[in-house]
Amino acid sequence: MQLFRQRPTEHPLSRLFPTIVTVLFLAAALVLAGCDNDDDDGGMGTMPDPTITELAGNASNLSTLAGALGQAGLDDDLNGDGPFTVFAPSNAAFQQIDVNDLTSDSDLLEEVLTYHVVQGEITASDISDGQTVETLEGETLRFSVSNGGVQVNGANVTTADLQASNGVVHVIDGVLLETVTTTERALLTPQLSTLTDAVVAAGLDDDLNGDGPFTVFAPVDAAFGDIDASELTADSDLLNKILTYHVVGGSAIEAGDISDGQTVETLQGGDLTFSVDGGTVRVNGIEVTTANIQTSNGVVHLIDSVLLEAATTTERAVLTPQLSTLTDAVVAAGLDDDLNGDGPFTVFAPVDAAFGDIDAGELTADSDLLSKVLTYHVVAGSAIEAGDISDGQTAETLQGGDLSFSVDGGTVRVNGIPVTTADIQTSNGVVHLIDGVLLEATTVTERAILTPTFSTLADLVVQAGLDDDLNGSGPFTVLAPTNQAFLDALDANDNGQIDGNEVPSQSQLESILTYHVIAGSAVESSAISDGQSVETLEGSDVTFGVSGGTITVNPSAENATVAAPDVQVSNGIIHGIDTVLTPPSGSN
Repeated sequence: MQLFRQRPTEHPLSRLFPTIVTVLFLAAALVLAGCDNDDDDGGMGTMPDPTITELAGNASNLSTLAGALGQAGLDDDLNGDGPFTVFAPSNAAFQQIDVNDLTSDSDLLEEVLTYHVVQGEITASDISDGQTVETLEGETLRFSVSNGGVQVNGANVTTADLQASNGVVHVIDGVLLETVTTTERALLTPQLSTLTDAVVAAGLDDDLNGDGPFTVFAPVDAAFGDIDASELTADSDLLNKILTYHVVGGSAIEAGDISDGQTVETLQGGDLTFSVDGGTVRVNGIEVTTANIQTSNGVVHLIDSVLLEAATTTERAVLTPQLSTLTDAVVAAGLDDDLNGDGPFTVFAPVDAAFGDIDAGELTADSDLLSKVLTYHVVAGSAIEAGDISDGQTAETLQGGDLSFSVDGGTVRVNGIPVTTADIQTSNGVVHLIDGVLLEATTVTERAILTPTFSTLADLVVQAGLDDDLNGSGPFTVLAPTNQAFLDALDANDNGQIDGNEVPSQSQLESILTYHVIAGSAVESSAISDGQSVETLEGSDVTFGVSGGTITVNPSAENATVAAPDVQVSNGIIHGIDTVLTPPSGSN
């Protein structure tokens, strides 16, 4: 007897049948609805891939490329059947070059753009390390693959395998410019605009478009801010000389091929000298900041200074903004041709600010004096670098007098004036910048004329007819009252009198001035002792006091302080004092 009625065997899918029926019904309904929609709007089937031109036009980060393709007339080509592979520079990539200069030259634009296009479809997975492919432009692209990243001519593929109906697009982060010439590469590089203008002004653009190969050390725009670019471009011969000194002909020298101490001859004829330290390459001491920019006819290296070693001493001064006063003086003295000569010369060049301490108008007004002062800054027959100078060394100048050097803690001084910038190399010597004018070759009278604080004294010396005497062989020690000292000595309430007396006569003036002169010796401050008395040219004595390092003159009378001791001149020494001395004889 069966306790339970046995159920018929049930198929496992029988329970799902109503659900399946429902799904099929809904699917059929959707199909029918789709058919109805096709009848209504012409169909909404799968959209076809865009062409390469359309893809570029629709991508916000490829708008610059799309515009360039249209301007070059290549948009229709890249709408064609293909297939093509395009390495598409992003908008950011185009910002690294001068797009205006690129698009303004239709031939150059077409050349650059077709160099980014390969016939046939190449996906990222098809690319192998070291592979090369020919472009529509005719030259080849070089690939590298590392850690899954793909580079083309060193530019990174940032977005790969954008599919188009007629090929594939890979977005890259640089514009590929290896097919352009050296001149064209400079034209397209924003930081080389000044160099490009200079090359065109010198008529060298066609030369650097030639076969080459060339190696160009290209100063960036900021480098020209350190020189007087207007003076450079104003002299076509000088411009040509400087620019060709930046070019090595006959070889494309990459940074990795340069060895420490290597030299190469330039198109100008002079040599460049290289140093290599820890991977940093320098040319004539200037660092190569961006190396190995490839072009169709060579290689370009960016540097941040203009190489001026091919310039002569005169030309170097002309091109140095802080030497403009010196340059004008050299030309005024007719010494520019001399300093353009073979040399070698060592020039201690006062910067513009140094001439603010002297009366430059008085200097340039006297051609003989000007020549004397300038030639005293030049040592002929040798190019003396700072490292070759020893403490206590002397060197004879073109003027005939000697310069004296001191070296202390690496600081070199010439006649006590520090060398602020040393070892500026030129084709015929070396230049050292100094911040003072060397006046030791001048006489007492000349030194007073050139010193603004002694201008009143200089005028009175001329008025008294003593200028020729104080230009003599000497030696003299002159106690020189400053302009302020003479002003203090004038009593305005007594109608322009000196120390309560009427303005002196010619003989009285001569007596006062000669009382400030010790003849027969050049007495330095270190040789003066307290209580010392010496006879003056006037005939009376002056007495010195020394206390705590301060020297006074006639301490019991005028008590004049020696404020500026030991001003050296060719025929003696000058001590600047702050008070006018009165001869005890009362001759004033």
